[in-house]
Amino acid sequence: DYFICVSENTKKDLIEYYNIKSDKISVVYHGADHLLNTNLKSKNEINFPYLLFVGNRERYKNFNLVLKAFSKSIKIKNNFKLICFGGGKFNKREIKLINELNLSKNILFRSGNDQSLCDFYINAKAIIIPSLYEGFGLPIIEAMRLNCPIFCSNIDVFREIAGSYVTYFNPTSEEDLIFQLENKIFNDNELKNLTFKAFEVSKKFNWQKNTNDTIKIYKKLI
Repeated sequence: DYFICVSENTKKDLIEYYNIKSDKISVVYHGADHLLNTNLKSKNEINFPYLLFVGNRERYKNFNLVLKAFSKSIKIKNNFKLICFGGGKFNKREIKLINELNLSKNILFRSGNDQSLCDFYINAKAIIIPSLYEGFGLPIIEAMRLNCPIFCSNIDVFREIAGSYVTYFNPTSEEDLIFQLENKIFNDNELKNLTFKAFEVSKKFNWQKNTNDTIKIYKKLI
């Protein structure tokens, strides 16, 4: 009877690929406030500067691009480690690539509950989100809400969500990711300015609004 999409970008895809009429579709965004019940002042066990990657690493998540960029940048490699949180332990193919790129001491896997995830966001120098495609992208609003600087792929849905308050890179170019990281990751003032603005944007993504908007749609259909 009706469709609920998580973004305008997903709505556009639904219309294009399934020929659904736009008046049968509403957009209801996810919330970004589900991690706020954790202790925001806690610290994790990592005592060195690190960049963060959150969640699944398969296919369109484009994880290999991050590994290859990391290995090519001496400046980044010498100053940061990469923490991969969640998404399952590294598989044989990933371990093989990590070893081939001589990154075994730089790339670490961690998992845990929401408290752990919150800690990793708060203490990270930045998060890298290199997806080739997303319907929404929960880590981007989690990072915005927790003041974690964001380097993400220049795709339509991320621009819809984050506007100009993150650092974009071409998700098919290792060189562009390296360029953006090397030119901004050491500029604390610029990163702080971006995160302040991104935090303000993140406030519009909340689960109470998600609930209210969803209920309105169901009531309209009854």
